[in-house]
Amino acid sequence: MVDISNWISRPVTDIRFTKLMKQICKFNIDNGPWIAGGCVRKLWEGVEWINEDVDIFFSNLKSFDSVIHSFEEKYKRKYDVDEPVSIISFFKNDLIPSISPKSKVKYYPVIEDMHNTDNAASYRLSGFNKIVGSDKSINLQFISRTFPNSILDLFSDFDWTVCQFVSDGETMWAPPNAIRDLELRKLELIPETTRPITFNRVVKYISYGFDPTDEIMLKMMEFLTTGIELGVEDDYK
Repeated sequence: MVDISNWISRPVTDIRFTKLMKQICKFNIDNGPWIAGGCVRKLWEGVEWINEDVDIFFSNLKSFDSVIHSFEEKYKRKYDVDEPVSIISFFKNDLIPSISPKSKVKYYPVIEDMHNTDNAASYRLSGFNKIVGSDKSINLQFISRTFPNSILDLFSDFDWTVCQFVSDGETMWAPPNAIRDLELRKLELIPETTRPITFNRVVKYISYGFDPTDEIMLKMMEFLTTGIELGVEDDYK
């Protein structure tokens, strides 16, 4: 078991998120899979998360392949089959369709778009009206760029402290430094990070309202002066 006894935990109070995550896979804070990054940070803040990519990380390739297989079987099949009067209860684990000739066409979860890279398997899903209360699509990214042994290893591959938020779908955890910097709106490098600073990610977080430290600003100035990027920007896509 990973020692996160000094971390701060908080329950996920947005029932839309908890119900959605239960349909994806079974998460585990010790062994993965984990939901981590910006989406969880927004849940922690109590701000809207639907427009944020939901990033899911795995401890090994076997777990990644297993979740991807069951996920596509569950939702791509519904996308491929044309059943205009089917009503699929999103709250049933089996998602068995029931046909009623008097029923109006209703939304049900389907994969709208999907693409794979060496970094991630990405999906855009629609039909979550019963969960999110709108017709907005939800973007899921199953990350394959790295397979950390633990959540501590995963966080060492992040760049900013304010990204160090993780969830199992029902509870959220974060180190004290992450919470402090989030409250201060401070963009701070994780001391043990293995990820290089990239210009686009700094600009991205400035647009979120975070103030970079002097160290990060010096790296930014170096890029603007030399034009040499310090790292490859991927954001998993």
